[in-house]
Amino acid sequence: MKELELTGDKELIAALKKYGAVASAEVKSAIQKTAINIHSDAVKSVSGSGSGILYTRGPGRNLSATHRASKPGDPPAKDTGNLASSLVWKMDGDSALVGSTIRNPAYPLWLEFGTRRMAARPFLQPAMQKNAQKFIDRLKSIHQKAVP
Repeated sequence: MKELELTGDKELIAALKKYGAVASAEVKSAIQKTAINIHSDAVKSVSGSGSGILYTRGPGRNLSATHRASKPGDPPAKDTGNLASSLVWKMDGDSALVGSTIRNPAYPLWLEFGTRRMAARPFLQPAMQKNAQKFIDRLKSIHQKAVP
């Protein structure tokens, strides 16, 4: 039976342990950067004007007399600005959350996925799709540093 001799194995193990902590921090940073990008893109998408139907409001509303809605499939058009200002991101351990703090938690869901009476006006899903490849690229870069 032939003998296999490893030299530098202790140094290799030490380097891998050290890089494990660095990689963990880099992955967490990649998650955070991606959450920030998704949040930013979602806010931008709901801060624009619509291209759909023009509504005239009844008297006594504290808003402008008209509002141009978004077309089905487009992000919601800005009306009061409440949706955009309610969008937040936060780190939760090694995960990130992007969502809304709006008082009626169903409202963003109705816009994102639609209802029986209204077609979807997605704003989070497109922001996530836009940033998916950037996140993958960040993870690939971390992997390439770990495995030269």
